[in-house]
Amino acid sequence: MNAFWVKFRPEQFKAHRLSQSSRSISDLRRRFGSDWFFYPPRGRRYIVALPRHEGATPGTDSTQTEFQSQDHLGLLSARFEDVLASFLDEESIEGKRPLTLLGNHNLVDLVASKFRAIPALVTEGFDVRSRFVLDTRIINPADKKPFVALTIRVRSRWRITADLRKLRNSGIPLDGKTIRRWDSSANRWRAAGALEGIEGDEATLKEHHSKDFERVQINNAQLEGTKENFYHCLESLLGSSFQDFRESLETRVNENQQGPSVARFMDSIRDSLNEERPLKLAPNLRAEVDQQVILRGKSPNQSVHHANPIKYCFNPSRTKRDSQAWKGLKRFGPFDQASFSKRSPQILVICLSTSRGVVEQFIQKVKEGLPDSAYEAGFASSFHLVDPHFDFLEVSNDNAYTASPGRAYRDTIDDHLQSLSRPANQLYDAAVVAIEDKDSDLPGDENSYLQAKAKLLMAGVPTQQVRWRTMRQSDYQLQYTLRNFSTALYAKMGGSPWTVDQDKTVSDELVIGLGTSEVSTGRFGERTRLIGITTVFSGDGNYLLGNLSKECLYDEYPEELKRTTTELLARRKKKRGWETGDTVRLIFHTFKPLRDVEVAEIVADCVEEVGNEQNVEFAFLEITKDHPYVLFDPNQRGVGPEGEKAIYVPQRGTIAQITGRQRALFPL
Repeated sequence: MNAFWVKFRPEQFKAHRLSQSSRSISDLRRRFGSDWFFYPPRGRRYIVALPRHEGATPGTDSTQTEFQSQDHLGLLSARFEDVLASFLDEESIEGKRPLTLLGNHNLVDLVASKFRAIPALVTEGFDVRSRFVLDTRIINPADKKPFVALTIRVRSRWRITADLRKLRNSGIPLDGKTIRRWDSSANRWRAAGALEGIEGDEATLKEHHSKDFERVQINNAQLEGTKENFYHCLESLLGSSFQDFRESLETRVNENQQGPSVARFMDSIRDSLNEERPLKLAPNLRAEVDQQVILRGKSPNQSVHHANPIKYCFNPSRTKRDSQAWKGLKRFGPFDQASFSKRSPQILVICLSTSRGVVEQFIQKVKEGLPDSAYEAGFASSFHLVDPHFDFLEVSNDNAYTASPGRAYRDTIDDHLQSLSRPANQLYDAAVVAIEDKDSDLPGDENSYLQAKAKLLMAGVPTQQVRWRTMRQSDYQLQYTLRNFSTALYAKMGGSPWTVDQDKTVSDELVIGLGTSEVSTGRFGERTRLIGITTVFSGDGNYLLGNLSKECLYDEYPEELKRTTTELLARRKKKRGWETGDTVRLIFHTFKPLRDVEVAEIVADCVEEVGNEQNVEFAFLEITKDHPYVLFDPNQRGVGPEGEKAIYVPQRGTIAQITGRQRALFPL
């Protein structure tokens, strides 16, 4: 994995203990932090003080104590993280919490050298570099004792340093784009607001965090370095060369984040740290960045497992199965073919007036399929439908669209819905929203798909997005895209293309998803967080309708969760005929777990109200992509004609234990 062992010597070290009640740790750090490193061990009633240098004088209220390294990994991890930046080149450090390093090469320069006549503003004002994020973590695999590890993630940093006036004078529309200002007191850039205009040496803002920053000096301002802004500017500056330049740049960025490149970066950073061996944490304590962490899958207490291949089921009795979803769909038809009620669906297609020809061709391929391809049968035959009908609604490509794509789509849909003789959800079973590529990354108020989706969902019509780039794919690429697109469209109409074989050790299993959204007047306005139950699935992947909660404020959601879960269990118990002694499993999937005591109380109360004749198992599951771990498989030397793809990529379904309660998963 993307981590190195951090070893500490000696195994015993001396430090001082202070009573937590004597003074606050913030006060200690403020007064004595230059001489001592203070750390409050979790669950202990004392503070540990570790001397930073030989001359540190202990206070009279502290007691020198001998500590075992293995018993105080939290302290050692925190101290190692605290001192880590001092062992690296200061010029390469971008930030310290977490420690972030920048690569030496601007990838824009490397790509521009392969093109002719690239404007100087591109190479002077646009910068993409590798970004290395270093974290210290305590890892506890099944086959090892807990230890401190240094993880290294490779990301990319996109920055636009070009003068705002030069961008404007080059014909780039900047109205509404977020700019940031330099905060000299914090020595960092901060988001300032949405640009309204440029007057002399000042940028005026129409949305901003504070009235103190309605205007920002141009010399202290930059366009926010997002991919959206980056490519928005480059498209204007590069003209016909833009697409090729963009593809070349994306290729270089992606290469730096692939297995072999990451391994080289990691080794280089470790070597830099170990130039001064060992790393001094205290007068009597040293650290060393050692070998790469290897998690093994063959020991008695294995840390790496491989999930069994998924079996897809295509009838309620689970007798029609296949290891490949689309292959099984082609053989057997959808899981719910006998019960699906929308056999002749009416589907609304929304698109720009200037794109209608391309959209019609795409929809025709959805309906009829592609001859001699992986999507040969088409939508109706694949899902056992009868003459699905697609109605087109055009959005005018006029000044209103140019000013705000999101508002143009929303207003067009609103006018159409008001003209209908019946409610939209009685006329349409789904909607396809076709958008331009450049609209997909726009913020919520300006985003054509999000605005269309919101308006249609309020009318009870589910939506499926498709972008211009997708519709313009070659038929070879499109055959696989159409399979995914048609499956998603069928599922959003309430269909079940397939289910999966599930664990039979329990009588019933429910997966309950909690979703959240933030309501605000804009990016810089006050925000209100709302939360509610958004999805309920059975253990085999079937989507259960009619069990969604109303949205509520974040502080209110334990009570709303209890109410909705009680209602859900009562319905499910009646429908499935739970018997005394049956085992029922509840899995709550959330962006942020509740405290354990809340989970226990909520589930206990729900079970008590529904009836406690069943054995109820429950768990809270948080799935996130925002973590420091990356799995490598050094035995995977690549696939493809020349073995150039998937180097070091683990087998699908790989599950690695990171701690007792954390697992790193490689997708199934």
